[in-house]
Amino acid sequence: MILKRMTATFGKLEREQLDLEPGLNVIEAPNESGKSTWAAFLLSMLYGIDTAQRSSRTNLPDKTKYKPWNGQPMEGSLELQWQGRPVTIQRTGSDRAPMREFSAFDSETGNAVPLTESTCGQTLIGVERSVYERSGFLSFRCMAISGDHALEARLNALVSSGEESFSYTQVEKRLRDQRNRLRHNRLGLLPQAEEELRQVRQQMETLETLNREYRELEVRREQLAEQEKQLSERLSRLQARALSGKRQQLEAARQDWEKKAAFLRQKADSVAALPPLETLSATQGQLDATVDGLRQLESMVDLRKPMTPLEPPQCPPGFEGLTSEQVHETVEAECARLERLRCPPLYDGGAPGRMTGVAVVMGALAILGLFLKLWAMVIFGLVLAVVFAVQAGARTNRNHRARMQYRAILDHYNVDSMDELLDRCDSWRETLAEYSRQTAELKRQRNAWEIQMTHLGERMTELMASIRAFAPEIVDVTQAKAAIQRAIHLQQFYAAAQREEQSARSRYDALQEAIGPLPEPAADGSEDDGDPEEVAEAVRFLAGEDALSLNKHDQDIINVVFRGHIASLPDRYNMQSICFSADMNTIYKVYSDVIHISKEKLLEEKKNSVILHFMVFLGESPWNSNCKHPFGNIFMNYKKKSLWYDMAPIKMHLGIFHRIEKMLYQKIPDYWFLRLFRMVHDLFCLI
Repeated sequence: MILKRMTATFGKLEREQLDLEPGLNVIEAPNESGKSTWAAFLLSMLYGIDTAQRSSRTNLPDKTKYKPWNGQPMEGSLELQWQGRPVTIQRTGSDRAPMREFSAFDSETGNAVPLTESTCGQTLIGVERSVYERSGFLSFRCMAISGDHALEARLNALVSSGEESFSYTQVEKRLRDQRNRLRHNRLGLLPQAEEELRQVRQQMETLETLNREYRELEVRREQLAEQEKQLSERLSRLQARALSGKRQQLEAARQDWEKKAAFLRQKADSVAALPPLETLSATQGQLDATVDGLRQLESMVDLRKPMTPLEPPQCPPGFEGLTSEQVHETVEAECARLERLRCPPLYDGGAPGRMTGVAVVMGALAILGLFLKLWAMVIFGLVLAVVFAVQAGARTNRNHRARMQYRAILDHYNVDSMDELLDRCDSWRETLAEYSRQTAELKRQRNAWEIQMTHLGERMTELMASIRAFAPEIVDVTQAKAAIQRAIHLQQFYAAAQREEQSARSRYDALQEAIGPLPEPAADGSEDDGDPEEVAEAVRFLAGEDALSLNKHDQDIINVVFRGHIASLPDRYNMQSICFSADMNTIYKVYSDVIHISKEKLLEEKKNSVILHFMVFLGESPWNSNCKHPFGNIFMNYKKKSLWYDMAPIKMHLGIFHRIEKMLYQKIPDYWFLRLFRMVHDLFCLI
C-alpha cells in the first residue's frame, strides 16, 4: 500500500489536502499546525472512529477532540495504491456516528473495491488497530506500558518461526486441542460417532419392520382397486341407460341454439360496419347538442358583427401619450421636483430677510462711524453691508426663479397645487384601468364567441365524418340524424337477436352441465407462451468530459439515476431562507414568475414549515456572529437546547460584494432590495 493524497474535514482541518511523495515523508511544522491531526485522520480513515471512548480528566475521545471546528460532520478521502491499482477511500457520517459511512472504489473505473468499514485497516496494513497504534502510529495516549494480546502474539511468532503469521506454539496448541476433541476419556468425537452408529442401526431395524407391513398393505390395496374398477364399470352402464332420454333433450336444445346462431350470423354482416349502440347514442346526443349550440351562437347578433373599439377617454393636460405606469412615475418625479422648489418668502424670517437685516445694521454702523470719524468702522460697515446686501439679493432672485418654475409645472398640468396634481393622476389612472378593463372584457367576449364557433364547427365536421363512415350518402344534418336513428334501430334488433341466441346457449349449457359431457376425443396440445424476460435498464455514470457539464454534481447524478422515480414533496419540507427575508406579498411580487404555487398556498406552507433550509444569505450562515440571516434567531434558540450551547459564534469575513449587499438590506426597502438582489444574482448566473 502506498499513500498518495489525503483530504480532510477533521478538527482544525477544513477541506485541506496533503499530498505525499513516494518514499519517506517528513512533516516539519510548528506546534498546533495540524501534524498530530493528520496522523489521527489517517488512523480514522483506516480503522474508523471508536465511539466507545469516554472522556476522562486527561484525555478526550476522538469524536470530541477532532470534531471539525466549522461545525460540519467529520469527512475525508484517502487516495492510495493497493495491489497495483489506484484506490480511493471515503468516509463521512453524522455527529452521533462520525466517519461511519464508508465507501471504497477504483479511482479510474469507479468499480467497488473489496474493502469494508470494519476491516479496512487490517486488510490494507495486515495488523489490528491496537497493533498499529503501538507500532506504526505512536500517540501520547499509547505511550503507556501495558499488555496487548495481538501484539504479543505477533512478537512470539516472529521469534519462534521468523514470520508474524506462523507460530510453533499455536500449531502445538491446535494439535493438542484436536486430539482432545477426538477422544478425551469418554468424551470426544469418536464416542459420539459410536453412539450415533448404534442409534442408526436401531432405526434400520425399525424401518425393515415398517417395510414388511407396507408390502402387505400394498397387496391389499391392489385387490381393493380391482374391485373398485369393476363396480365403476357397472355404474357407468347403469347411468348410460338412465340418461338416454335426457341426451335427446340436450340434442334438441343444441339444434335450437345452432339455428338461432345461424340467424345471428346472417344479420352480423349488416351491422358489422355500424358503431356500437352506446357510440351511436352518444353521437346522437353530441349532434343535437352541437346543433343547439350553433343556433344559440348564431342568435348573438352583436358578437357576429366586427368588433368596434371603445372611444378612449379624454386625456388631461400633460398626460398625453403616457401609460398608467409612466403617468405614475412622471407625477412622482414632478412632485419630488416641486418639493425641492419650495422656498420661504423674502421677509418671513428666512435667509434673505436675515441677510437684509444684517446689511441694514452694517450700514447704520458705517453712518455712525462717519459721524464719529472712525474711518475703520466706516469701511468695515460699508463692506459688510455690501456683502450681505448682495447675498440677500442673490437669494431673493433664486427664490423668485424657484417660484416661477413651481408655477410653470402646475400650469403645465393645469392645476393649482401639488395635491390636485396627485388627485388628477390617481383619477386618470383609474380611468385608464377602467378603459383597459372594458376593452379587455369586450375582446374576451368576442374571442370566446369565436372560439366556441370554431370549436362547434370542428365538432360538427368530426361528427359528420364519423356518420359518413357508415352512411356515406348523407349531405346535411337532417339526413345525418335519420341515418343515426336507422343505425340505432338496427343495432337494437341485433342486440335482441343476440339475447335470444344467448338464452338458447344458456339452456343448452344448463342441460349439458346436468347430464354431463358427451364422449368426445380429447384435444391434445397446448401452447406454452412462457413468461417474458424482465429487462433491467442499465444506468451509465457520467465520466470524462461529460462530467464537465454537471453544475450540481450530487443533484445531477441523482436526477439521472432515479429519473422517473422521483416524487415531489410539499414546499414545507424545504423552506428556504429567502421566504423569511421579507413579507410574503413583497416576495411574491419579485419572484412570482418562478414560484410554482399561489401566494396563499406558499403562505400556508411557510406557516406549517417542517424543514428549514439554512442556505447562505448575504454571504452568512445562521451560526455566524453579527449576522442578519432570517433564520439566525431560530438557530440560536435551538442551539441553546443542544450540547453545543456554549460554543462561540463563528466570525465570518465578508468580501466587498457581500458587505455592500448587507448594508443595502438594512437601509433600503425590502421590495427594492429583493429586486436588486435578484437582478445581480441572475447576472452572475448568466456569466
